[in-house]
Amino acid sequence: MAEPTRRQLIIAALLARVQGIRQVDGFATDCGEATVIGEVGELGPDDPEQAISFNVGDEEQIWQAPGKAFMVRLPFSIRALSKAESEPWKTVEAIVGDIKRAVEKITDLTLGGLIDAQGLERGPVVSLDREPGSRTVGAAVLYRVSFKEGWGTP
Repeated sequence: MAEPTRRQLIIAALLARVQGIRQVDGFATDCGEATVIGEVGELGPDDPEQAISFNVGDEEQIWQAPGKAFMVRLPFSIRALSKAESEPWKTVEAIVGDIKRAVEKITDLTLGGLIDAQGLERGPVVSLDREPGSRTVGAAVLYRVSFKEGWGTP
């Protein structure tokens, strides 16, 4: 069986950080327990009151040396979701803070050596659109990870 690609390892490392968000570990919420991969726009009646949605975007090519290497940038967003009960913005803001603390872990900006320390960039925090009648509110923290792949050896 082939080894996992660098991209797979990076996504797994970031996902593990988000799934590790627990109050017992010093975070404000326990949203790591309710992490979903892929876009989630609405929390249903059987879903938890708050959750995180981890979304991988389209890869961008930064440069390539044919036959040798590629440098790529992988965007992703991590969405803080809350059911729209009383003052849901407080919950969303707490989750946003937890996401930043988890992903931007100062003790290891390299994701275990998968990227260099400058390879992780944070973009803006954006509010998520709320459809009429929706009972879910949220915000997304946008990130980009830049990394190098070998030609034919992702």
